[in-house]
Formats: sequence, C-alpha cells, structure tokens
Amino acid sequence: MRFNSVLFALIVTSLAGCVEVWENSQATTIVRGDEAVLWSADLVARREAATLRRLRLKIESDDDIATPGYDNVPSAQDHWMSCRLAQDDGTFVAGPVAIDASNYVEFNNVTFDLFVLEADKVKVICQSSTLAVESGTPDRYAGVLENKNDIEFEDTNGDVVQRINHVTGLGTYVDVLDNGDLEIAFDGPPASDMAAGDQGVLIAEYTAYGAYEHIAMDQLYFHLDGHIDIADSVEVIYTQLDGNMISQDVYHDANGDFNLSNVDALADADGELIQVYADISVNALPGQFLNVTLNADRTRAYGLTSGARPNLIPASGIRSNNRTVF
Repeated sequence: MRFNSVLFALIVTSLAGCVEVWENSQATTIVRGDEAVLWSADLVARREAATLRRLRLKIESDDDIATPGYDNVPSAQDHWMSCRLAQDDGTFVAGPVAIDASNYVEFNNVTFDLFVLEADKVKVICQSSTLAVESGTPDRYAGVLENKNDIEFEDTNGDVVQRINHVTGLGTYVDVLDNGDLEIAFDGPPASDMAAGDQGVLIAEYTAYGAYEHIAMDQLYFHLDGHIDIADSVEVIYTQLDGNMISQDVYHDANGDFNLSNVDALADADGELIQVYADISVNALPGQFLNVTLNADRTRAYGLTSGARPNLIPASGIRSNNRTVF
C-alpha cells in the first residue's frame, strides 16, 4: 500500500445527518521511544450531532517506497507498543490498544461526541518501542484509513450515521530516528609497573565511538580504585567537538570518584581517545596499585542529530588494568 492520494466518497442522497472526515495528519520526526501522532482528522457533523464509535487504521511502513536513505523497516507491531485515541487537547478517549499481527489498530465502543458544524479533531497517538532497530537510517510509518467502513458514527438514537471521507494521504508519515550508540572501548595500557614519584603516568586509555550519528559527551564520570591516596593528581585528555585537544586536571574525592563537566567531547565512527594520567606520590610503596573505571552509565551524552541519549555499550563501567608500584 503506497502513501498516494486516496479519496473515499460516499454520496449522500437523503437529508439525514452525516459526518465529514477531513484527514489532516502532519509529517513529523521522532526519536525511538517517543510518542507520535500517526493519524489525525477533523470530524464535522452535518445537520445533527453524532458520536464516533469505531476506528480502524492500517499502520504502514515505507517498505514499498523507493526513498533514498530509507531501509525496509520492521513491522508496525514490532516498532509500536500501543496506540490511543485522543481529542485535540490530548484527552484520551480510547486505548491503549496494541497493533495486531497484520499491522492494524482498531478502537471499538468509542464515545467521542461531535457537535453540529464544529470541526472536532481526533488523533491516534502511538508509543514507539525502544527496540534497537540498528538500521542506521530513519524508519517511516503512517496511519492509513483504508476503507470508508473503517470509521463508524452513530446519531443520538444509536443509528448509523453516513459519512463522507476526505482522505488525502498527504503528509501522513512519521520518521523514527534510531538514536545512536555510544560505544566505549578500553585500549590500554596493559598491566605494568610504575615508580614512586613518577609524573604523568598513563593509567587508562579509552576510545569512544559514535554509531549512526555523532555523539557529544557532555559529562564524564570516573572512579579511581586501589591505593587511591598515591595519586596526587589526575589529568584527563580528550578532544572537543571543534577539534581542540583539551587537558584537564581534576582531583578525586575520598572515595576515588571524579568527573568532568561541560566536556563537549566528540564520539564518531572513527573513535576519539580519552586518556587518564596520574602523578604518583613520592610516598607510594611497592605493591600499591591504581586502576580507573569510566562509568559509562553515568556519562551524560546526546546525539548531535537526534538530540537523544544514546545507547551505551557497555551499559556499565569499563575498568582499566592495574598499574603497580615496584
């Protein structure tokens, strides 16, 4: 089914009331996990009041449209958790309802009252899944009123009200961005020795990769472990979005925790280094050691395209090897 213009016309030959359905869905873009309006319309009752009682939509994907940059996308049932029917002010009148295996969503026994000659907007709001699609391109969906009988109204006596459907099929799609992945890998150094009084000892080196979009890391959290008192000071080196390499001195607290705010560091497909150095106390004793953990789960980051928090890989901390005083 393509998103081309479709006009369902029902010729009304009697003077009885009818409802006109004017589809007015708008194209939009969301980030995976957000809500989106997949279909909306203005409902206009002519001659007498009416009540919307049933609505059935096909939630279609962009599989059969040759749109550059768009992949064949997963079924609507996989990508959308549930849908609700709402008034223009956001008040829900039906749902949540799951999308079935054939990618239809149906609302029955709805009570949405329409007043004569007033345009009452109704919209179908669906919650997108946080399922990792990993397509690297947006996924496109739309709500389609396939058949004139897929929307039903009753009058105040409970009788079926005729309707005229003006279904344009224009601008009805929603693009779902797959927010990026932030993958942080430990690259060294290997477990090795150091001496008391050594300055600028490389404790840990990480590489941050941004998949599907460039990731800005705004805040980095670290935890120093081992004999933390032998680290007189800590220096972190990273690259900012503008390409400048930044060296920042920090001091850990009594628990070994330290963080960097307003980092503005970049992670892209090529990877960006994050290096942690320490000055070792002259009082350090043989056998004492240090390691550092980058707490990925506390790292604050966002996608430069989507603006969304990326998926963190791994989702927990990444610990370095021990550096031991000889």
